Amino acid sequence: VGGEGNIGPATVERFDPALHSWELLQPMLHRRWRAATAVLHDRLFLFGGTHPQNQSAYLDSVEYYDPETESWTESASMLCKRSEAMVAHVGACLYVVGGRG
Repeated sequence: VGGEGNIGPATVERFDPALHSWELLQPMLHRRWRAATAVLHDRLFLFGGTHPQNQSAYLDSVEYYDPETESWTESASMLCKRSEAMVAHVGACLYVVGGRG
């Protein structure tokens, strides 16, 4: 998901281990790198990160990918901007902890 460098692609690839093949999916809504990721209810969530052209521009934005609709949706922003955080899935919630920002 995403990448690093002065371009910071918004690309997303899916690997199918049964077929040993990669598939390019819909790009993220926002280019970012060093984002935290987690899965909840079969959706891939991305939290924060940094803007690819400014390492000190920490993000608070959240988006998720739904494989059923093959689309990204913007979710509520975090209260704190952060990059390189960790995410834990406990019960029906996702907890974003630590990181820089």
